[in-house]
Parts: sequence; structure tokens; C-alpha cells
Amino acid sequence: MRLLAIHLVIRSMIHQGIIAIGAMMLLSLTPMFGERAAAQVVIVPIDDVTFDSPALPPPLWRTNVLVMKELALAEVQTFSEKELETPYTLNIKPRTTRVALSYERVRGNFGSATSDEGPNMPRGRHTLDYDGSSLSVALKLIWEADRFSFGVLIPYDRLSLDAFDANRIGTILFSKYDIPLNDMFTLGFNVNGIYIYNKIDSNIDNIVFKDFHTLGGNISITLSFDQKGEFYRAITTEQLKISTLSFIGSIVLSYQLNKDDATREDDENGRVVTEVDAQHLVMLGANVGIRIGSNFALILYGTWNYDATTYKGSLRGTDDNYVDVLFEGVWNLSQRWKITSGYKKVLGYEDLDADQLFLGATLRF
Repeated sequence: MRLLAIHLVIRSMIHQGIIAIGAMMLLSLTPMFGERAAAQVVIVPIDDVTFDSPALPPPLWRTNVLVMKELALAEVQTFSEKELETPYTLNIKPRTTRVALSYERVRGNFGSATSDEGPNMPRGRHTLDYDGSSLSVALKLIWEADRFSFGVLIPYDRLSLDAFDANRIGTILFSKYDIPLNDMFTLGFNVNGIYIYNKIDSNIDNIVFKDFHTLGGNISITLSFDQKGEFYRAITTEQLKISTLSFIGSIVLSYQLNKDDATREDDENGRVVTEVDAQHLVMLGANVGIRIGSNFALILYGTWNYDATTYKGSLRGTDDNYVDVLFEGVWNLSQRWKITSGYKKVLGYEDLDADQLFLGATLRF
């Protein structure tokens, strides 16, 4: 009996020891699993700074060129058009209808965007390359009543760039009031309201840009001159006959504000900053044209653009001024129909280079 009791005690101790050892092993493994689980939580990418949509550089805002050339600067009319100029009574039908097409080649970059590159990978920064092209069309309708005119300009752009593709369509409502100073000079005041819808499709992996809406406004003051009936006479070498020449031109000071509903943030020195809230543009432009004969005119445009926007993040240090130079030819097919064509070049903008060709047709009642 005593031997049996000793055997039972020893067996019980061995069983309890095995349980204790097993418990100790489990306790020792638990921190290992805990550390691994914690590590997995830490390395999951955190989407702390993202780009909502790219900020377009000022030279790619079609509204800048449209506002200056189509709305603010004086239109150069041929002698045939001037002969048609008669007092016009406001009615439902617009006095002038114009359609313009353009193609632009773009090279450069503007800002950058960050994205998650996948598990266990650091966040990546991508330069927004603007190499590519754009196609544009614009419809312009003008109603006139004595010194006052108003209308609507509907622009559409299709941008095909390395960083993204974009479709942009909008409406620009404009009005102008002219005050004749004498037979040659006229003072004009322009006010415009701008709306643009921007549909953006990213071409960069792991980055999705959201569509956004842009609202803007522009005010301009214009001083224009027109020789009208004062002609310079010259003899053409080819036709050997007397033809008439006269000059027309204008100078404009303009301010434009562009603001949209996109959020553009970047990490700057360890803190999140808004790269751009609104774009403030100041423009000083001029054009001069020469009428040749009854149905031809040549015009030279120049605009100095100053970007007064405060940029932060990857846009800090962006070039703040550049010049648009544009050359245009006008040919009247009749007193009511004319076609225009020309070339525009962006000069002095370090971040972007652009060349544009355009063709337009105008019907005037």
C-alpha cells in the first residue's frame, strides 16, 4: 500500500510539471506573437497627405488668353467691317458670333504629388510632367447696344499630358462699357465672371485626381485708339496702285482671380500645408494692328503676366511672371464674314514652354 501511494504522488507531480512547462512555453510565445501583430499594424501605410487635384500653371489657364485677346483688348476691324458699323438696336439675335479652334504643344512640369507605393514601401513623390498637347474650341456671342456690349464665351479644352488628361468646359459672362474721349481714343471698362468644370484623369500609378469646379472673375480697363478715316498712303510694289493703311491698337490693365473647390496639400518641413488656395493674376497687355487695303489686317499682341499667388509645398519657388506674344492675320471674305489665324508663344516662364496655333471665323450682322 505504501508503495502504491508513493507511485501516485510521483505520477501527480510529473503531470503537474508538464502542465506548468506547457503554460510557461505559451507565456513565452505570447509576446512573440504580440510583437509580430504590433509590427503588422505599424507598417500599414497611412494616407496622411494626398493630392486632390493638380494645380494648373497660369499659362494653361485658357481664360487668361481668352479674357485678354477676346474680351479686353480692342478688336482690329478691317475697312470692310468699319463700313458696316452702323447704330445697332439690341435684340434677341447676337450682333457677333465667333468660333475659334486652337492646338497647343506644351513642355515642362508644375508641382508634384505623393502616393502610397504599397505595403512595406515608403510614400513616393511624383513630379507632375506637363509634356503633351491641348486642343481647344471657343464659342463667343456678343450683343450690343450703343456704348454697352455684353455676351457669353464658352471655352472647351482637351489636355493630353504625361501626368494626366483633362476635359475642361466652362462659361465666361462678360460686359463692356466704352466712353469715347475724342475721335481717336476710347476708354473701356470690362467685367467678366468665369466658371470652369475640370474633369481630371490621372496617368500616374496609385494616384487618383478628383474632378473640381473653378470660379473666377476679371476686371479690366482699356485705352484704345483708331485712326478711322486718317490714312497713310503707300504704293504696293506688286500691284503698282495706291492702297490705304491705318493703325488701331489698345493697352489694357487687368486683374483676374481663380479659385476652385479642390484640396491641394503637401508635407513641408514635417507639417501639412495647403499648396495653393486661389490664383491671383495681374496682366498688362497691348496690341497694335495695321489695316491693309479693304479686307486685310495684321495684329501683334503682347501680354505681361504676373502671378501674385502665394504658393507653398512643392509649388514654392514657382516662376511668377511670363510674357505671351501673339501674331494674328485677319481676312474679310465679305463685310459680314471674316477668318483669322495666328500663332502664340509663351516666353520667360521657367516651368513651362508652350506654342499655340489657332484659327477662327466671325459672322457679324
